[in-house]
Amino acid sequence: MTSNIKKAAYLLIAVFLFALDRFFKDWALKGYEFSLIKNFLSFKFAANPYIAFSLPIKGMVLNFIIASLIVGLIYYLAKEQSKFMPIFVLFFSLIILGAVSNFWDRLIYGYVIDYFDCKYFTVFNLADAMIFVGVITYLFSQKKITQIG
Repeated sequence: MTSNIKKAAYLLIAVFLFALDRFFKDWALKGYEFSLIKNFLSFKFAANPYIAFSLPIKGMVLNFIIASLIVGLIYYLAKEQSKFMPIFVLFFSLIILGAVSNFWDRLIYGYVIDYFDCKYFTVFNLADAMIFVGVITYLFSQKKITQIG
């Protein structure tokens, strides 16, 4: 498979996850609730006005910071994508689309729609997981590349 086809396939994976997150957020807003893993993980609506992991940062300053980061990441990805290995498109697409989904919630509702309630941890959504996985895998790949080079 050529590099551009791989990049397109990875982008489609991220777009699918974005669409799935929006679908789950719609379900949560409609009041659907159910257990996913008994006494550990459930699906239910939670409004989160704060940043990741419910850290108490919110408001217009947060919205400006998030919007700036999203625009910066999109610019960086667009400018540098030809230099990336195809998997980097997946990492950056996960981060960008996860951030866009949560930012959309902030603009429309004034909070992020969370729906996975992990009993001993926090309430989060698929967009949060996309951002987390994108950042962590990118950082590990950079460390691995640095060790090789």
